Amino acid sequence: MTASTNEFQGRTYVITGGASGLGLESARHLAARGANLVLADVDTALLATAAAELPAERTSTIPADVRKPADCEAMMQLAVARYGALDGAVCSAGIDAVTPALETPVEVWQHVLDVNLTGSFLSAQAAARALLAGGRRGSIVTFASGIAVRGRAGGPHYAASKAGIVGLSKSLALEFARHGIRVNAVAPGIVDTPFARKSMNDAQLAARAGQVPLGRIGEPDDIAPVVAFLLSDASGWMTGQTLHANGGMLMV
Repeated sequence: MTASTNEFQGRTYVITGGASGLGLESARHLAARGANLVLADVDTALLATAAAELPAERTSTIPADVRKPADCEAMMQLAVARYGALDGAVCSAGIDAVTPALETPVEVWQHVLDVNLTGSFLSAQAAARALLAGGRRGSIVTFASGIAVRGRAGGPHYAASKAGIVGLSKSLALEFARHGIRVNAVAPGIVDTPFARKSMNDAQLAARAGQVPLGRIGEPDDIAPVVAFLLSDASGWMTGQTLHANGGMLMV
């Protein structure tokens, strides 16, 4: 099916972690196809920069911490107030930390799980509430990772949080299905984003590219169309699924 250039015209989506990386690239992709957007992020400076490159009449921003239920509710309420209704959400806010398991303080463990897993739950919960209040069917996309399946030395907290998102997405999909609300996850492989470059330099990224069957690491625009697909009517009979986009690095 060929995507229409205005397939999301009149639809509204909230994107957490929308100020940079895969969240911002997803916003660009959806905006180019007519969507109204609310970008939520803790980084207000990056939010302003992100909004400046998107259609002003169809883009709103809100500073938000996904660990806080009130912030998650506020971002969904803004979408409804500004554009009339909510059609879905992309839960892409996340953090990483590289620490050996034997040296990981419980505070670091908890912080990663609070942002990645609890933040995804609270965002999806708030989105579902807004969809139900508006009498809308809709789609929620979460962000897992191939690391959820294969694990990662030096990243037990990150791996656990992403494995949790897979289980969370399946559970929400089962619960929300009767309301016509779909929940699916996208699990990117290594993608060249500011997020990845916090823990890897050029040489490390190049070495990882050599391990990928398709011969390169991903770019953000390899992932954004997968997110758009899961939001679109083309995936209307899919829920509770995890789509792995990783150049063949992990085949499940």
